[in-house]
Formats: sequence, C-alpha cells, structure tokens
Amino acid sequence: MEQGINDLIEISQYYGKQKDFVIAGGGNTSYKSEKHLWIKASGFSLATIGEAGFAKLDRSLLAEVNTKTYSENVLQREDEIKNDLLKSRVEPEKGQRPSVETSLHNLIDYAFVVHTHSTKANGLMCSNQAAEKTAELFGDQVLYIAYDDPGYILFKVVEKAVLKYRAEKGKEPAVIFLQNHGVFVGANTITEVKAIYDELIAKLDAVYGEEAENEKLPVAKVADKIVPAIRMMVSGEGLKTVRLVNSTLFSKYLDRANQQAIAAPFTPDGIVYANSTFLFAEFTGDADAFLNDIQQEIESYRQEKGKLPKVIFALGLGVLVMADHAEGAEILVDVVT
Repeated sequence: MEQGINDLIEISQYYGKQKDFVIAGGGNTSYKSEKHLWIKASGFSLATIGEAGFAKLDRSLLAEVNTKTYSENVLQREDEIKNDLLKSRVEPEKGQRPSVETSLHNLIDYAFVVHTHSTKANGLMCSNQAAEKTAELFGDQVLYIAYDDPGYILFKVVEKAVLKYRAEKGKEPAVIFLQNHGVFVGANTITEVKAIYDELIAKLDAVYGEEAENEKLPVAKVADKIVPAIRMMVSGEGLKTVRLVNSTLFSKYLDRANQQAIAAPFTPDGIVYANSTFLFAEFTGDADAFLNDIQQEIESYRQEKGKLPKVIFALGLGVLVMADHAEGAEILVDVVT
C-alpha cells in the first residue's frame, strides 16, 4: 500500500471518529495522484474505513464529466453522471460506488481533500448570516458557495468559482465553505489538512464563546413504562428501537419558550436522519395521560407526513428517539445533541 493511501486512511479515521466533524455516513475524503483518485465509497464509515473502503478512479475519465453535456431532466442527468462515475472505476469488479461528490474532489488541486459536516462549521453555514460572517471571519482566504441544488448543478457552480479564484489569486482555494452543507479542506499533506481545520475551528470558537453544558442526566423511573409503550405504538411494521435520553442541555432548552426555536433541525444531517420536523410533548407526572397524548401526536404526524416521527422532545422527561435499530437510535442521539 502506498504512503498516500496510508495517510488517507489515517486522516479519514481521525475526523471520522470525532462526532463534531462526522455523524454516521456524513462526509468524505480523497487522495489523488496525477492519474488516479481514491475516494470513500458509498456505504463505508470514515471512522473505521480501510483500504477496501476507497474506490480507485481514473482521473482522465473523471475529467470528461466536466465537459460532457448531460440531460436537462434532473433524474436522467443524475443517472447519466452516476454511470460515468462508475465507468471511471479502475477496479469495477469490487462493486464500489464512488461518492456523489467525486467530481468536486477531483476538481480541487490538492493531494488530499477532507469534506466534513463539522458541527461548528455548519453553525456558520446554516445560519441566516452565513455569507456575511464568512467574509468577516475569513476574508478572501476561503471560498464561500451559496446554496444550490446538490449534485451536478452544485459541482458546476463550484467549478466556476474555483476557476475564478485561481485566476484572481493565482492559487488553489484550500477551504471551500458550502452553505447549508459543510466544508471542504484541501492540502498536499494530512498534517496541513489538520492545521487548516484547527485554524478554522479556533476562529469559530472565538466567535461562539463557551460551549453550552451538555452533561448526561439520569432518566426518570417512569421511563420503564413509557419507553416500551411507545415502542409498541411505532412498531407496526417491524420492531423499533426507542430510547429516552436526558442531559443538562435538554433541561435548559426543553421549555415552552424555546419550543419554536428548536422545532426543526438546524443542519442537513438533522434532516437526513431525524426528519424535517420534531414532535413536542409535556410530561406532568401522569404516565397514562402522557402516553395517550403521544399516541394522538404520533398518529397526527403519520397522517400529515406519511411516516413516523423520529424525535420527540418531552418536557419533563428528556428526548425520545425512535429508529429501526440500536445504531440508528444512537445516530439520532448524536444528531440532537
């Protein structure tokens, strides 16, 4: 195994194991030589990825995506691009599916590219002042891309911005912020990648100030009755996993005054894993009354959204998460905390 691949595995696991940067399947990483690009294949976790988790691609074939004309129909276009990405595989017999963001990685002219959904970076990228504050904090040392349709359209927008940056600055952007998405960091060594990320986070920390306390708290004894009952409510098509968690962070924000402020996810990962809206309930000491209210709320949610809720903020109890399995429930806990 060449050193570049060893380094790619190291940097991937380094950020993949930090939930402040990557939750579940979020983010991707790559390493490129003159002829080839190795990128995280779909279905692999950065936290545990090894050599087998990276798809090796032919860069000359990838470059054709930049200039090829694709269908105007969105679904057909994405299928065409996906097929071209698959054709670029050097080892198709492995059955790996390259990340949908492969073209972005190939575009950025650094050996290593690490894309994360950093919680702190997305605190900026998902704010209503993303553009202004990015310029204020980082000036022209980074490239900021306003939100656009994911996939090929976004790639072409970034490509245009990168070409302009190169022409004006005479260098490659090492940091690309994507509104409502995350951040790409590029460098020729993984030491440089870490240094750039450290600098970004330090600047954001200076603005954010002290982090909110988030210490785990015990759940009420009544959870022994409530959790199994809710599991039965949501297990119509296969047994679900339901967890009740509590913390000082939840205790601070779980009240009527803050309900609207936290009624929907703040980041794309929240939407992907926890649905676009949450449920709210209040426990006042009567478990039967609480369960009756919850059953009605769940049914209303199902009727309106066509699916089950995944997160219930329960004033007086904590947060209930519902998933198909224990791993999914753990991801939901990570998302809401």
